Amino acid sequence: MRLPVHTFGIAVALGMVAFASTDTAAASKEIRHQVVVASSAATAWGAWTTNDGLQSFFPGIRPGGTNVHLEPHGAYEFEFNPDRPYGSRGCDRCFILAYEPERMLSFAWDHRVDSPVRGQMTHVVVRFEALGPVETRVTLVVDGWGDGPDWDESFRFFDNAWREVMEQFRAYLDGSKGADRLEKESEPQHTTQGGQGE
Repeated sequence: MRLPVHTFGIAVALGMVAFASTDTAAASKEIRHQVVVASSAATAWGAWTTNDGLQSFFPGIRPGGTNVHLEPHGAYEFEFNPDRPYGSRGCDRCFILAYEPERMLSFAWDHRVDSPVRGQMTHVVVRFEALGPVETRVTLVVDGWGDGPDWDESFRFFDNAWREVMEQFRAYLDGSKGADRLEKESEPQHTTQGGQGE
């Protein structure tokens, strides 16, 4: 049985709408968390762009567990399991994509070591908006997610993980007496022979 021309056209149009909706949903899949911290934009920036800053608030990181080199394609590495071989310690092949001092930091972030999509980096952007001399809005967005059960599992895990990171970040800057020193440490880091930022 042949459909009338106008019926066939409607069916095609509806199919295109359904396809476009599915495609748009996949493209818009992202993690987003936002906090307002009681600090200057410079201090908030320093917390995300220096080894001392990150080791002060990032969950699961021990002293010496980060390697940050603030330049495009510079290291942005986190060792959650330092006793394992390099490549399976955490985000030990992560790197900086771009940055705008005190306004924006973007970096590549890997999946868990036991994830089937390990090695397929997601894209993290952290934006800093000064609301006042000692008040800053910080927004974190993670995109670059694929489809399927393995991606969905990683998405759920990191949605919770990044939420905890942002909560710890806010708690650190709202309560740390020594946070102001980060303003002096937000310059690009130079790597040493041991691979850690100075």
